[in-house]
Formats: sequence, C-alpha cells, structure tokens
Amino acid sequence: MGSLLKAICPCEFESELLHAGGGFMTVADILYAPAYCRHCRTLVIADYYKKDPKCETCGKTLTFYNDATLHSPEKLNEAHPPVFEWGAFNSGEGFVLPDTAYLCPFCGKKTLQFIDVGNWD
Repeated sequence: MGSLLKAICPCEFESELLHAGGGFMTVADILYAPAYCRHCRTLVIADYYKKDPKCETCGKTLTFYNDATLHSPEKLNEAHPPVFEWGAFNSGEGFVLPDTAYLCPFCGKKTLQFIDVGNWD
C-alpha cells in the first residue's frame, strides 16, 4: 500500500496529492517517490527504481528528495520517524524522506515540508 503525501511551504506553495510508494500489483517493481527537476524547478513523482529517470517536461535528470542536497541540515530531526519510508524489495534499494525541510520548487528556499495524509492502493 502506498502513501499519499502533500508538500507545503510557508511561501504558500502546496502540491497536489502525491502518490508515493507502490500499489498492491506493483509493489516489487515500482517505487514512486517525490523528485525535483532542477531545470524546470518542479516537484514531480517518478519511479525511484528506474535507472536515470528524466523529467517528462524537459528531459533532464531528476533529483529525488532523499538526496541530501535538497535537505535543510539545520532542520533535520532524527528523533522523529521519517515522513515516508519504502523498504527494499526486488531492487535492493529503499527510499526514506526524513523529517526535515526541503528545497521548495516555488520559492527556492529549504522550507518545504512533506506531510503524510493517507494511503492508496
């Protein structure tokens, strides 16, 4: 079962619902995760297991939000559980969104928060 996430920022940016993880039928093959296109300055959902995922708009390589360059290190709260975590299945790689602030695609500041708002399948 996947997670429904929202990304919000004090600059008033708010994403649509983000379907992260995978559904019952794709759990071992697909891991949808939030990613950032540095060229388009957009937040998208892409398959983390796909080798070298590209932005559907510009074709540039995406950076997933578990990349430390998109985190605000002074706001990292390791005492709290991750906002989103998807374990290792067939690919051998897991994905974790720690409880921290992230780079906002709208204002460019590291003030974006991901919030878990439910589940999907």
